[in-house]
Amino acid sequence: MSMETTLRHSNAALLATLASGSTEQDLAHPRIRRINVQPAGTDRDQIVTLRPRPLLWLRKVLACGWSGYLLISPWSSSVRLDCCLLGLIVLGTFRTITVSNQQITWKYRFGFLPFYTSQLNLKDQTSIVTGWEERSGLGEALLLGLWGACVAPLADWLCPWRGGPYRLWVKSTQGVRTLIWRGRVERSFHRNHKLLGQATGLPSQRAPASESQPKWL
Repeated sequence: MSMETTLRHSNAALLATLASGSTEQDLAHPRIRRINVQPAGTDRDQIVTLRPRPLLWLRKVLACGWSGYLLISPWSSSVRLDCCLLGLIVLGTFRTITVSNQQITWKYRFGFLPFYTSQLNLKDQTSIVTGWEERSGLGEALLLGLWGACVAPLADWLCPWRGGPYRLWVKSTQGVRTLIWRGRVERSFHRNHKLLGQATGLPSQRAPASESQPKWL
């Protein structure tokens, strides 16, 4: 009996030693990280940027490349200066539209410098309104593929303020509509419609064709 008791005590001590050793090793393992669980409802607001994104880095790269080309060009100094300023204005003038469940923000830049910022509180907004203009003609028919693939996306990225047939609004409780986005590309229209609905949580409705268009922000 004394032999069995001794074996039991030794086995128990060995198991306890192994368990404590493995526990200390796991706690000291560098790949094991502590996870902080946050209660529900504490997540930050989702903030999305409507398309096309401004891609500030790409605009700066193109502006630097254009300026470098002007330095080695055979043109006169006045022509170089005018072309340089024109490139800065075209590439550095754009807007950025960010949307959250609380507000919509428009940020405008002119020549890469902050120019104007506008915000709209979504507290009194009840729905998202979609609309587009029906266009037909020989020119649109001939350039349909080229326009949709190259010209329209480039035009929306370089000069989005010129607008287009596709529009997105938000509608308030008083029935006032505020234009959020306007562009020429149907793909961007559907993508922005989805992003706007996900960020704000507002329902959507189609704008009647007979209604007059609201002012552009």
